[in-house]
Amino acid sequence: MNRVLTATSGKLLYFKVKVSPYLKPGDVVLKVTNLDFITITKENSQKYHCKDQTLTLHAKPESTATLSVSGSSHYGTCVLPFAVTSLPDGVKAYSAKGVDDTGQLVVLDEVTQLAAYTPYILYSASGYTGSLSGTVDANKYGEVVRDGLLRGAIAPQKRKDGYVLQDLGEGAKFYAMDGMEFLIPEGKCWLEMPAAQASAPQYGIQIGATTAITAPTTTVSAHGKIYTLDGKEVKTMQPGGIYVVNGKKVLKIK
Repeated sequence: MNRVLTATSGKLLYFKVKVSPYLKPGDVVLKVTNLDFITITKENSQKYHCKDQTLTLHAKPESTATLSVSGSSHYGTCVLPFAVTSLPDGVKAYSAKGVDDTGQLVVLDEVTQLAAYTPYILYSASGYTGSLSGTVDANKYGEVVRDGLLRGAIAPQKRKDGYVLQDLGEGAKFYAMDGMEFLIPEGKCWLEMPAAQASAPQYGIQIGATTAITAPTTTVSAHGKIYTLDGKEVKTMQPGGIYVVNGKKVLKIK
């Protein structure tokens, strides 16, 4: 910008536009209206009014988006405008198609590749932040995309219903928005349940399908690893806890 405004002709200011990686490829119209500014000196003040402008920008199909997983809760969500054939080291991705037999846990199924415009749950034991690049397919564009129980925001969405993934001190769970407005940023996801199940205040996470709870046990199985219901491997079972051992839910009673 010509800060002192001494020039009598030429460019007065510049507009710098940062393009979202989720923008649909092609021509984009940007309108600049009602732009006024005032300069004030000891001697006088002057108001300047800029004529309304219509700018046409071209969004290229090549895009780079940020992928992030919380280092504390170990979970995150993502939806990308391009496909990814190889996940970063230490990052796992899951789809969410339904709930378990108890109706209290969202069952996550692992995937090894990410499809364009498809929402996913992410997991990383140590957290992750990085960038992924790809070519956007404009024909698949939509401001909200769906897969199973997950909904992905390609453009920011204000929501008051559904469930958001949070860690409120008990590990990552899906908590009901319950009428409170949430802004879902582009590239992030939320969860929607069928109407018959939408009254639950929260849903836990289960990695893969398991069978019903077996008989209560006081000893750890000599075969197979032990996992919590949200998929974390543990060495021992705590009394009163429910774990997954050999594909079965086990209740530790003492």
